[in-house]
Parts: sequence; structure tokens; C-alpha cells
Amino acid sequence: MAKVIGTDKLSKALQRKIGMPAVKEIISKNTARLQGQTVQNTATAYTKGYATGATRRSVNMEIQDGGLTGIVGMGMDYDAYLEVGTRFMEAEPALKPAYNQVKTQMHADIDQLMK
Repeated sequence: MAKVIGTDKLSKALQRKIGMPAVKEIISKNTARLQGQTVQNTATAYTKGYATGATRRSVNMEIQDGGLTGIVGMGMDYDAYLEVGTRFMEAEPALKPAYNQVKTQMHADIDQLMK
């Protein structure tokens, strides 16, 4: 899972600049968007004929820290191998492409909120 560094200053600035309900709404909306996009990506990433849908069903979302942290994860033991590959198989990423896509929209939402 990707980790964003340096969010302390951003968090403090957002708390001073605007009301927390708006920030929580952005986090919740984009976390749900990330979960949905990851589920969609599993349908196109895993097409080698052995897909059972277990990974797609294991994609879950969790909101923590009173609504200020959104986590999307995949619950199967082998998901890390699918994301990055091994020496025996190529990577079939589903979560990282979804993260890269949603990250852009979340940045735009935060920029809009800061104006």
C-alpha cells in the first residue's frame, strides 16, 4: 500500500483553513472511489484463465482517525505477488493504477477546497 509522507503540515493547514466535515467528505468520497476503481481493475488485470473472483471480493475499505484516514486493501495472502509480480510471473497490478487515478482527483478536490 502506498504511504504519503509530509501530510502533517497539510492536515494542520486544512484544519485551520476550512471545516473538518468538508475534509472528511473528500476523504470518504475518494476512498470509496479508490475501492470501486480497484474492483473494476481486477476484472481487467486478471484475465489469464485462473481468476476465481476471490481477489475482487476481498477488496475492502476502511475509514479511520475520525474520518481523516481512508484505507483500501486487498485481503488475499497472494495479492502482493499479483501487484508486483515475482521472478516467475509478471505483475498484474490492480490497486496501484487505481491509486494513481484517484490520487489526481483527490488532489483536485483538496485544491478546490483550499480556494
